[in-house]
Amino acid sequence: NDANIRTIAQALVSLGYGNAFVRLGWEHDGDWFWWRATDANTADWVKGFRRVYEIFKAVSSAFRLVWNPNKSSSGGYDTRKSYPGDDRCDVIGVDWYNMYPPAHTKTQWDAQYMQKSGNGSPIGLGAWKEFAVLHGKPLALPEWGQDWGDGNKTTHSGDDPVYIQQVHEFCRTTDVEYESYF
Repeated sequence: NDANIRTIAQALVSLGYGNAFVRLGWEHDGDWFWWRATDANTADWVKGFRRVYEIFKAVSSAFRLVWNPNKSSSGGYDTRKSYPGDDRCDVIGVDWYNMYPPAHTKTQWDAQYMQKSGNGSPIGLGAWKEFAVLHGKPLALPEWGQDWGDGNKTTHSGDDPVYIQQVHEFCRTTDVEYESYF
C-alpha cells in the first residue's frame, strides 16, 4: 500500500496540511478496531507503523506522526511492545476517557494517576507522561472525554466535573502538545 499512503500524504500537502498531526492506528491496543496490535502481530504492526512514518516524512518532513494507544489495552496486551521507536515517532498521544474505571473524586484520580497494568503498561495520565518523558517525546491527548451513562461507580463516568477539572489541571501544568475533547 505504499502508493496509497503516499497519495494520502501528497493530498494532505496539496490541501495545505503538510504539517498535520497524523494518528496512525489510533487505539490500536483495544480490541474494537481491525488494525489492533496483538501479541501475535506486534512485530508486523511496528514494521507497518515505521514504514508509513517513512512514507509520510518523505512527502513532508513537517508531518507529526502520533503513536496513539488507548488509556489501557484489551486482554492484557503490553502496549509498550507496539511503540515504533524514538526514531519513528514524533508525539505520544493517548486517548484517555473517564471510564473503566472512571474517577469520580480527587482521591480516585490520584489513585489512578500513576497506575500501570499488571505488565507495566501505562494507564494513568501520570504514567503516560512518564512514558513520554522516558522517550523524549511530547505527550498529547488526541481524544479525552466523559463516558455515556448515569455515572455508575464502576464503569461509566456520566457528566463528571471532577474529571474535567483534573484534566484541565493536568494540561495546565504539563506541556501537552495538543488535546481534543470528545
